[in-house]
Amino acid sequence: MGADELSDRRYWLSRADQRYGPYTWAELTWFAQSGSIGADDRLWVLDETESYPAGEFIAKFAAGTAPDGGKRRRGSPRARWIVAVSALVVAMVVVVVVRDDGSGTTDTGSESDEVDVGIAEIVAPSESALIPDANGSAVAGDQVLVVLGADADRQLADEVAATVNGEVVGQIELAGIWQIAIPPTDLAGITAIVDTLAANPEVELAVPNETSVASEEIWGTRISPMNDPLYTGELGDGYRMIGLERAWDYLRASGLQRQPVKVGITDSGIYRQGDPTLSEFPERAGSVKLEFPDPTAGELAAPDMHKDATGQTVPYSAERGSHGTGVATTFFGDADNGGAFGVASVLGPDLTVLSTNIFTGVYGNSSWEYHAPAPPGDTLPDEFAEVDPVLGVSYTTGNLKAIADQVRKGARVINMSWGCGRPTCGEATQALYQRFFEQMARRHPKVLFVAAAHNQGVTPTHAWPGGLALPNMITVGNVMNDGSPAASSNRAGPNFEVTLAAPGSQAVRGVEADGTPIATLGGTSNAAPQVSGAAALLLSIKPDLTAAELKQLLFDSARTSVDRSDGTTVDIDAGVGGRVLAVDQAVLKLIKSERLRLGLDTEADALTEEMLADMLSGIGVLDAVAVSDDAASEPELSYWTVTAIVGACATGCTSVTMATSDGVASGNSSQELAAAGELTWSIGVTQYPATLTLLRSDNGAGSRIVIPGPSTEEPPTAPTSTVPPDLELGTGDVQATLIWSGDSDMDLHVVEPNGEEIFYSSKSSSTGGSLDHDDIPACGVATGDHVENIFWPTGQAPLGDYTASVRFYRACAEGVAQSVQLTVRVNGQVVVSEAITLTDGATSNLYTFGIG
Repeated sequence: MGADELSDRRYWLSRADQRYGPYTWAELTWFAQSGSIGADDRLWVLDETESYPAGEFIAKFAAGTAPDGGKRRRGSPRARWIVAVSALVVAMVVVVVVRDDGSGTTDTGSESDEVDVGIAEIVAPSESALIPDANGSAVAGDQVLVVLGADADRQLADEVAATVNGEVVGQIELAGIWQIAIPPTDLAGITAIVDTLAANPEVELAVPNETSVASEEIWGTRISPMNDPLYTGELGDGYRMIGLERAWDYLRASGLQRQPVKVGITDSGIYRQGDPTLSEFPERAGSVKLEFPDPTAGELAAPDMHKDATGQTVPYSAERGSHGTGVATTFFGDADNGGAFGVASVLGPDLTVLSTNIFTGVYGNSSWEYHAPAPPGDTLPDEFAEVDPVLGVSYTTGNLKAIADQVRKGARVINMSWGCGRPTCGEATQALYQRFFEQMARRHPKVLFVAAAHNQGVTPTHAWPGGLALPNMITVGNVMNDGSPAASSNRAGPNFEVTLAAPGSQAVRGVEADGTPIATLGGTSNAAPQVSGAAALLLSIKPDLTAAELKQLLFDSARTSVDRSDGTTVDIDAGVGGRVLAVDQAVLKLIKSERLRLGLDTEADALTEEMLADMLSGIGVLDAVAVSDDAASEPELSYWTVTAIVGACATGCTSVTMATSDGVASGNSSQELAAAGELTWSIGVTQYPATLTLLRSDNGAGSRIVIPGPSTEEPPTAPTSTVPPDLELGTGDVQATLIWSGDSDMDLHVVEPNGEEIFYSSKSSSTGGSLDHDDIPACGVATGDHVENIFWPTGQAPLGDYTASVRFYRACAEGVAQSVQLTVRVNGQVVVSEAITLTDGATSNLYTFGIG
């Protein structure tokens, strides 16, 4: 093979009658640089029968040195363990051994088949033997870990253990890791034993069994909870930034068969009782499936305990649950129960989640309290130097075992919102983790590991488990909901990769009993599961993607800048990856390629991504509106006409089903639609509030209408403010104008027939529509015109149905209600004139009008 052919092919790697892969040339390059390919190994070109000695090609791989902290050969210099260990990372130590069966890749299995990851058995250190250090962390005083060569057996491990008066008690076969129990000693004793083992020519690496903690954010921006419980206003800007709603629309409308996906979460367990984010989960019909590989280390029987601001140990509220509960909510929380929801929850029963609590049992210690030191340059008051000190740590052995067991059970994406958690972690322990994930990349190339970058606001010298520049690992940084880098997010450096960012600090990760969203201190812990969820969505489209392909797709599709609500654009800081997750773009790219591959589209008629997005946006949604019949209504009975609007169909169109709450008479609940158009129902309502849920049968898209009931209040009056005479507003085929009084921030939204929405962060459309006046009043002063205007010039407005709505974006004081006047003109004639009163964070009804 010539050098010019190499990069376009895929290969199997053969060793000792066992075959691994297939791999890309880029992946083989990385394996060669890290010393994982030997000259005696053989390469097989995919779909060919002839093999080639790997030694003939090693010289052709891109030049480079093995990653720092990588595999060390016997007799080579060994890095001494740095005594300054820290427990900011909740890393569970998992002993994993992988055996391949010679049949090719061993990445995934069916629901009933386990993936062979070899032996992964460990013993937890004694709590009494945990040794605190100056960083608030701990190290096991009765255990050490060693890495022996690939050909090492139990006899050799026993001999090595005997040199330090120890005994082998555990093994993670995949990475050649052996767990050795030793007589309890102090920090100096552990250091001496590690040095003795490192000097043994049979030992490639020797490290203590360090602890890790959850990546809880300990400093940063503190925001006040919004009056509205969830995603209206600023708290929804994060999901809007990553394009989540559009991604779900594309997925539903793709015309592709959704495939089952299994993912994993290693964290502090999930508390479900009383938690509205996960209540009735997974029992709710259509929800994701939740499994526990280790029944003794999964679901929490009671809320986690934590330290409050006064230092008292108190339980989390039933709604807050644990760190793991918040991460789970952002990853896959139920979207149908009125609480917080996660990126992957749209997959419903096609998503299976494996959860392991790495802070308990053999994996960690739930009672050890870690106090994080104040970050460098911290200027917060002393009382904020520590925020919610972490209760519980995990062991290196526990972390690796949990991961291995989840891979064994078929997890394709594993979220790791935990880690070393200090500015500089042990170099040798980093090398241990790197060896483990290198072996996973080699033997299980379809398993993707997503790690939090952690929250010290520094560029780490060494860290784990994230920061490794591996084809099967994504490390996620953190941005605020306006795209600016979170001050607490760790940053990329020469020895620490940050692949991309996601909005974690203000992510809604739970709901209080009174409906108040929990959306502070999310940190990189809640940025990572957004990327994990995005990877799950991609696997539901194409399950044979490798980890390297997933990583590349998410990286290539990520946005390098985002639009802010004030109309400005901000570039994503290079320190947090230089780009932010764009799940809509990733899903769209994959749908386009899969439709071509499956013959649903051809190269000749394939749409551009922009055209495909427009088509899918119409197919993947269902609009609905209820209009009252005031003339026919009676004091105890109101009549309504409900209209379902299907803007586009893939093939055969769809039926629409309407489900109603008690006290609604609706007649036939389901109607067929042969082509894009409208369906109507006439209903009578006697009980309020009345809820109407309309669903498409082809993809599950739907709308929900709530009829509040007759009002006993005086109807709202139009605001006293008017359009200033010197303010020139655009006019034409369509003109929608919003006016109000007061200094609240109100936003006008108009959706045109092709699904494009014009509002503050998308001020123009491809058809010529434009937000030509956007008003952002300041609190406390009478500023702004209190006018917003959206228009289409004469001859440019497309034919079809439009919807207009008003959003109360931000109030200057709690409990404020704002009156607004919405006026829509079509060809100069008023077609909508509504006086509306909204509370902070609320969105008005949709007002539908049409042209042609």
